[in-house]
Amino acid sequence: MLTGYKSHLAEEVILSNKYNERAKNAMEHVKAVGQSKFVNENDANVIITMGGDGTILKTIHTYYDKLDGKLQDKTFFGFAFGTANFLMNDFNWEDVDGIVSGRIPIYDMHVKTLILNINGRKELVVNDVVIGGEDLMSWLHYNVEDEENVFGSFEGTGLIFSTAVGSTAWNKNNGGVVLPLLSSNISVTGVGTNQPIKEVIHAQTIKVNFKSRTDCYIWVDGRDRKIGPFKEGDISVEPGPWLSIGFLDEKYQIKRRQKK
Repeated sequence: MLTGYKSHLAEEVILSNKYNERAKNAMEHVKAVGQSKFVNENDANVIITMGGDGTILKTIHTYYDKLDGKLQDKTFFGFAFGTANFLMNDFNWEDVDGIVSGRIPIYDMHVKTLILNINGRKELVVNDVVIGGEDLMSWLHYNVEDEENVFGSFEGTGLIFSTAVGSTAWNKNNGGVVLPLLSSNISVTGVGTNQPIKEVIHAQTIKVNFKSRTDCYIWVDGRDRKIGPFKEGDISVEPGPWLSIGFLDEKYQIKRRQKK
């Protein structure tokens, strides 16, 4: 199990996701500063993106698919140009130059992910999986199988499976337990359920059958990654690989959480 933060310098770099005009200008500056360091995506040890949290999550998903899940030697490093910047670093030109040139160290936060298995597909989950109707307004029947038989059958409008890093998002907003950042546990939270569902369970495979009279969906890491509609379905959520997200300061995530 990986614990703590690991620092390193950017050796080989690739850029991903141009977010807006200001970010595009920053990207061009990065290319000028680090021209000799740019390599193909298979060889890069640092993948730099600019935008908001949605941008870096989209980048992680893209490279997970491109590289067949082989992300163990990659650090995803984001500069903030968006509205939700929990996973991003504050932007300034000096830090851009320092990171790309290899003068400023990157602190890797090791994030335990999940894998969603659905219809023969495997989806990487960095933050959370949410099962429910549009805007979590539909009534669903759930049957959940886990090693300790904690859940069983119940009904409600939504069900959330969250990683440690994602536990301050939909999970927290719906009264779920916030996990320590380096935890490999899973926070499971019900929304509008007919029995209290606010559990923390150790990393394991969890099977879910769900049924609804109206259309329901599965969201992975926010509203942009939406699967469905379904009237019923069977999925499983299981422990995924450790992932490295880079920061300028090893205390950065803790400070962000304190602000939230």
